Amino acid sequence: MVSLEDRSAVVALFKRGLSVSSISKSLKLHRVQVHRVIKRLEEPGEITNRPRGRPQRSARTPALRKAVRDKVTRNPARSIRKLAKEHNVSYTTMHRLIRDDLKLHPYKFAKGHQLTDEMKTSRLEKCRRMVALTRGDKLDRILFTDEKIFTVEPLQNAQNQRELLPKGSQRAVNIGRTHFPQSLMVWS
Repeated sequence: MVSLEDRSAVVALFKRGLSVSSISKSLKLHRVQVHRVIKRLEEPGEITNRPRGRPQRSARTPALRKAVRDKVTRNPARSIRKLAKEHNVSYTTMHRLIRDDLKLHPYKFAKGHQLTDEMKTSRLEKCRRMVALTRGDKLDRILFTDEKIFTVEPLQNAQNQRELLPKGSQRAVNIGRTHFPQSLMVWS
């Protein structure tokens, strides 16, 4: 890149009538650089830097941003795919607008037990009773037991369990499954 000082020197020497090669030797610039500066002077008439940068956005405009923000404010459970279809833009454009411009993130709904105030107070009371129980010697009189049901029929996951067999093997890889598998309960 030729600096603005070098460009103005090239123009001054060119207007004096010097050749491209003599200008390049005197300013220690490459001939191609000198030629480009002269060509730029002849075309638009200026040697200053041309405006550079990205082209104007055609999809993620401020008008689209405002329309999407209004729709999401009214109903935060809107689908990004449906919003993209409504505004006639791609899914990726809409996702970028929501994530980068509006600083929103599409979270999944989490399932959980809905606790009322009455349930919370009763749970707190039960926890306090358990803590009080552990303070004395009452734990010595408690027998802790456990039971476990073991199914005889193992659970198979086709996504990450494989069986290595030779190619064209006659052994069946299909594993049968019943509705109510046999089980064994162990108590301790």
